[in-house]
Amino acid sequence: MMAKSRRKMDSTAVKYSPLEEQMLKLMLAGKSMTTTQLVDMHYSNSEKPYHARAIVRTTMSNLIRKVEHNKENFRIVKGPRQGPRDSTFKIERHR
Repeated sequence: MMAKSRRKMDSTAVKYSPLEEQMLKLMLAGKSMTTTQLVDMHYSNSEKPYHARAIVRTTMSNLIRKVEHNKENFRIVKGPRQGPRDSTFKIERHR
Protein backbone atom coordinates (compact mmCIF):
# COMPACT_ATOMS: atom_id res chain seq x y z
CA MET A 1 0.00 0.00 0.00
CA MET A 2 1.38 3.40 -0.96
CA ALA A 3 1.85 6.11 1.61
CA LYS A 4 -0.33 9.16 1.24
CA SER A 5 1.37 11.87 -0.77
CA ARG A 6 1.86 15.32 0.69
CA ARG A 7 -1.02 17.66 0.30
CA LYS A 8 -0.48 19.57 -2.93
CA MET A 9 -0.01 23.29 -2.52
CA ASP A 10 -1.67 25.67 -4.93
CA SER A 11 0.26 28.11 -7.09
CA THR A 12 -0.10 31.06 -4.70
CA ALA A 13 2.61 32.01 -2.24
CA VAL A 14 2.50 30.33 1.16
CA LYS A 15 2.71 32.64 4.18
CA TYR A 16 5.42 32.12 6.77
CA SER A 17 4.47 31.72 10.43
CA PRO A 18 5.92 34.24 12.94
CA LEU A 19 8.47 31.64 14.14
CA GLU A 20 9.42 30.80 10.55
CA GLU A 21 9.91 34.51 9.80
CA GLN A 22 12.16 34.83 12.85
CA MET A 23 14.22 31.78 11.83
CA LEU A 24 14.53 33.18 8.31
CA LYS A 25 15.82 36.51 9.64
CA LEU A 26 18.37 34.70 11.79
CA MET A 27 19.47 32.52 8.87
CA LEU A 28 19.85 35.50 6.52
CA ALA A 29 22.02 37.27 9.11
CA GLY A 30 24.45 34.39 9.61
CA LYS A 31 26.20 31.73 7.61
CA SER A 32 25.78 28.12 8.66
CA MET A 33 23.82 27.61 11.88
CA THR A 34 22.98 24.64 14.08
CA THR A 35 19.66 24.04 15.79
CA THR A 36 21.24 24.90 19.15
CA GLN A 37 22.51 28.23 17.82
CA LEU A 38 19.06 29.05 16.43
CA VAL A 39 17.42 28.12 19.75
CA ASP A 40 19.86 30.29 21.70
CA MET A 41 19.30 33.25 19.37
CA HIS A 42 15.50 32.95 19.40
CA TYR A 43 14.62 32.02 22.99
CA SER A 44 15.79 33.68 26.17
CA ASN A 45 16.86 31.29 28.93
CA SER A 46 13.72 31.93 30.95
CA GLU A 47 11.30 31.01 28.18
CA LYS A 48 13.18 28.20 26.40
CA PRO A 49 10.86 25.18 26.05
CA TYR A 50 12.17 21.75 27.03
CA HIS A 51 11.90 20.51 23.43
CA ALA A 52 13.17 23.73 21.83
CA ARG A 53 15.60 21.96 19.46
CA ALA A 54 12.84 19.71 18.14
CA ILE A 55 10.57 22.73 17.67
CA VAL A 56 13.26 24.58 15.72
CA ARG A 57 14.15 21.52 13.63
CA THR A 58 10.49 21.01 12.65
CA THR A 59 10.07 24.72 11.93
CA MET A 60 13.14 24.67 9.70
CA SER A 61 11.84 21.62 7.80
CA ASN A 62 8.57 23.44 7.16
CA LEU A 63 10.45 26.59 6.19
CA ILE A 64 12.55 24.67 3.66
CA ARG A 65 9.38 23.42 1.94
CA LYS A 66 7.75 26.88 1.97
CA VAL A 67 10.85 28.64 0.58
CA GLU A 68 11.00 26.06 -2.22
CA HIS A 69 7.27 26.46 -2.96
CA ASN A 70 7.47 30.28 -2.96
CA LYS A 71 10.42 30.15 -5.39
CA GLU A 72 12.54 32.56 -3.36
CA ASN A 73 15.92 33.71 -4.72
CA PHE A 74 17.66 31.45 -2.20
CA ARG A 75 17.20 28.02 -0.68
CA ILE A 76 17.79 26.60 2.77
CA VAL A 77 19.94 23.49 2.85
CA LYS A 78 20.04 21.03 5.73
CA GLY A 79 23.35 19.32 6.46
CA PRO A 80 23.71 15.54 6.47
CA ARG A 81 22.13 13.56 9.26
CA GLN A 82 24.51 12.99 12.18
CA GLY A 83 22.54 10.99 14.72
CA PRO A 84 22.09 12.82 18.04
CA ARG A 85 24.22 15.80 16.98
CA ASP A 86 22.70 19.15 16.05
CA SER A 87 21.29 19.62 12.57
CA THR A 88 23.05 22.27 10.49
CA PHE A 89 21.25 24.67 8.14
CA LYS A 90 22.61 27.19 5.67
CA ILE A 91 21.30 29.46 2.96
CA GLU A 92 22.43 29.11 -0.64
CA ARG A 93 21.64 32.02 -2.91
CA HIS A 94 20.60 31.43 -6.51
CA ARG A 95 22.58 33.30 -9.09
